[in-house]
Amino acid sequence: MSNVDVKRDIVSYESLLAGALIRFGKVDENDMEILNEEFYAMCGNDINKTRIINPYIKCDKGVYTVVGDTELERFDNKVKLGEVQGEKVKSFIGCINPEVLVLRKVELLDGISKDEVSGYNLDEIVAISKAMNEGDLTIIWNNDVPHDDYEQILLTTKGRVRLFMLDYCSEIEEFRKLLDDNGYDSSLIYSFLLTQDFSLGVYEILNLDNFFDYCNTYDKNRYASSKSVDTDRSGKGYKKVPEDKK
Repeated sequence: MSNVDVKRDIVSYESLLAGALIRFGKVDENDMEILNEEFYAMCGNDINKTRIINPYIKCDKGVYTVVGDTELERFDNKVKLGEVQGEKVKSFIGCINPEVLVLRKVELLDGISKDEVSGYNLDEIVAISKAMNEGDLTIIWNNDVPHDDYEQILLTTKGRVRLFMLDYCSEIEEFRKLLDDNGYDSSLIYSFLLTQDFSLGVYEILNLDNFFDYCNTYDKNRYASSKSVDTDRSGKGYKKVPEDKK
């Protein structure tokens, strides 16, 4: 690959920031860290970490906004930022799911204070509400803090499973095929993942031994209904030996 090709594959931090501000209006350093990783995962491009001072972008204590005292001024400056973001960033930003970004942000920060949410952009606030309704986030009250209104937003097990399935979709598909090929019930994958320790590596989680342990522990028939070889309760988790093999 030539040097010219390498340069063409690098997108500037300014471009990604411009695209994020056009879409969300306000982002912080944590948002940018997550967008950087998402961009690489989706597009395979590195981000040039050199930051360029842009007259249309304002930064205050790590929070980026579009310069302008009125909505009209900010709109005009967003139009000018559109010339900076480029087509690849524009396409990427258009595909971003704010709810997934919020889950990743809560995961990155190991929980966020409910009070902090008021400083988030509108898309994040709406996404947090939706994720809570879907059970991916939850709020707890910290009894140790001497403030009655102190609450923290945390990622639930369901939320962790959602991120795991997004991050390892190809590995999960391989595992699904492995289960299907062996006559096991691949529809159990989601409930299986709900019981797992996500501090482990992906292949420490997605393996047959682990799946068998789950089926035995939670009294699940691991066989697909069309290929179940033993419907008796005592046979769950164990393959019945065919007559011609005895």
